[in-house]
Amino acid sequence: LDPTAPRVHESGNLLDACAYCRGDVEEALAASDHVLEEVFTTQRIEHAFLEPEACLAVPKDGGLHIYSQGQGVHEDRRQIAALLDLDEGSIEVELVTNGGAFGGKEDLSIQGHAALAAWLTGRPVRLELSRELSLLMHPKRHPLEMRYTVGADSDGRLTAVRARILGDTGAYASVGAKVLERAAGHSCGPYRVPNVDVEAKTVHTNNPPCGAMRGFGANQAAFAMEGVLDRLAESAGLDGYDIRERNVLSPGDRFATGQLMTSSCGIRQTLEAVREHYKSARIAGIACGIKNTGIGNGLEDTGRVLIGVGDEGRLEILTGFTEMGQGLHTILRQVVCEETGLDPETMGVRTVSDPRVECGMTTASRATALCTAAGRNAAVKLAAALNGSSLAELAGESFLGEH
Repeated sequence: LDPTAPRVHESGNLLDACAYCRGDVEEALAASDHVLEEVFTTQRIEHAFLEPEACLAVPKDGGLHIYSQGQGVHEDRRQIAALLDLDEGSIEVELVTNGGAFGGKEDLSIQGHAALAAWLTGRPVRLELSRELSLLMHPKRHPLEMRYTVGADSDGRLTAVRARILGDTGAYASVGAKVLERAAGHSCGPYRVPNVDVEAKTVHTNNPPCGAMRGFGANQAAFAMEGVLDRLAESAGLDGYDIRERNVLSPGDRFATGQLMTSSCGIRQTLEAVREHYKSARIAGIACGIKNTGIGNGLEDTGRVLIGVGDEGRLEILTGFTEMGQGLHTILRQVVCEETGLDPETMGVRTVSDPRVECGMTTASRATALCTAAGRNAAVKLAAALNGSSLAELAGESFLGEH
């Protein structure tokens, strides 16, 4: 960020800045009985998913059929079409259930290479990364430097938080700006803070790129805020439980960003459930965390499921969300079975880039929630149709569910 630093890109080294404030932090800190200033740093982390990246690209009908291990078949389709200067309709992407991802397979990796090679040669091309190449190529968790100034009253109740967060996003953008935005939003953890001043900067460096990883910036912010609480507890003469108990959010309180908490805010009950274990332990530590579910931030959170009735009573369940070990395909079969009473053994589930089931990236802990709701809506339609017809009579019909 130094003006004299070499530029990684012509546009400069600052990719993005996210900032917000509520109340008067300066006044609140001046009136606080306890004021803490601390710097927390986190490291770059590898996802270490079990299966390295692999892809098979097969020429088909003047286009390509891509068997991908990515976290977004529709996004793979868009980017591959752009890479080859083809119409999206000529590219079909199908997920091959992958061996873990945790955010590390959101970015297009070897799908583009395999597609290019297959398009140029006119032959099927399969690529698989070695572990070494996988480590070199895919984005990692962001290292963050988090400077906190925090105030509390004589009872240990938080009065103000000022946070300045720097994220090393590496040489390329990936989703770095959104990771730092999420870190900024979660910078005060699950705690009630009346005065907040937060700024997070996403910075290009000549390091390997960083992108999505489980928690998406909230983990790093939690590490810093929980460290702050432990240090404030010492200053205020409290234990780790008591300082958290008197500061946790309740329904009706405002989150750091100003969002009003509703009945789904269950941190107090979670904390109380371990109170006696903590209090009775000879040595104990404690920490709390909060994380959004769904992308939010004005972006679409939609799940879509299409149930097709085939010959011989087989059902084909299509979705756009990725199965990467979380059990999504299994739970979709369970949902359809529950609503229709049909044997789950007669159902197959596929993740494909069919526009009818476009769902976006499988990220932000949203796929299971959105897909089960969408799957139920589709299954209810199928169940209603079965009231007047047999499954054999419905062959060729399809039932779309959205949520």
